[in-house]
Amino acid sequence: MSSGQTEDPVRTSLVPRSLAMTQVSCFYCNANDSRIESIYWLFGLKACPTHTQAAIRDCNAYLHEEKMVKIEDALRHPVLGRFLISLLKLPNGFPVIRTSGEVQPGWTLDRGFRLHNEKFIIYHDGEWSIPAILISPDANTENNLMRCTPIANFKLPHIYEQIKNDLPIDFLKLLDDAVFCLLEGIYVNEFEEVEQIRGYKGQEVHQNIPQAENVLYEGRIVQVIRAPASAAAAVSQAQAQDDPTEPSCETK
Repeated sequence: MSSGQTEDPVRTSLVPRSLAMTQVSCFYCNANDSRIESIYWLFGLKACPTHTQAAIRDCNAYLHEEKMVKIEDALRHPVLGRFLISLLKLPNGFPVIRTSGEVQPGWTLDRGFRLHNEKFIIYHDGEWSIPAILISPDANTENNLMRCTPIANFKLPHIYEQIKNDLPIDFLKLLDDAVFCLLEGIYVNEFEEVEQIRGYKGQEVHQNIPQAENVLYEGRIVQVIRAPASAAAAVSQAQAQDDPTEPSCETK
C-alpha cells in the first residue's frame, strides 16, 4: 500500500516476521517515520504512528497463537502479576527440578533485563512454564544457568514445602488462577480481532523463511530452520557414526 493511500488501520493486519534486511519504512503504509514493534530480537513488525496500535495488536495475536506471553506483560496482568511477584519476593529463590532429576534451590524468575534477551511464559511439552535463572556465585553471567520450569511444579509437595512460609497464604489458588488465565489467553481479544480481519481477507499472508519455526533454546525463544525429514535423518546417521555417545540435555 502506498504512503499516499488512506486506509483504516483497524481493518489492516500483518503477520509478524523476521526484521533482518527489511525496509526501514512502515510495513503497513510505507511511511518513513516507523519504529519497531518487536516480539523478540529482529522479529516483529515496523509501523508508523498511525499503525503502531495495529502492530501491537498483530504481535499480540501472534503471541496468542504461539502460546507465548511476554514476562513484562504478565507482570502487569492483575492475576499473573500477583503470581510472578510472589515468586520474585522469595528471599532465597525457589527450587527447580533439573534434567537430571536433582531438585536445586536458589533459582529465580528470569526477566531478561539484558538487551535482546526477551523472556516469555511459554507452553512447552504440554505445560505452561516460566523462565528461570540460577545466578552464578562468581558473578560471571556466562556461567548463569537458564531453563523453563513448569508452573505446576510449584504444587509438588517437595517443592512447595521448601518455599510455602514465604508465599502468600492463597498461593495455590493464585497458581490455579494464573494457569486459567494462560489457558484463556491474555491476548485473546487481539487474536479475535485479527481473526475477524482474516475473515474479511484484510490480513497479508507474508511468507516467512520456509520451514522456520519458534523453538526453546537455552532458555530463549529463537527461530530456526528445520531441515527436511530426509536430510535430518542423514545428519543424525552421520553423527551417530562419528560419536555414538548421546549428548547431555543440560545447558548453560
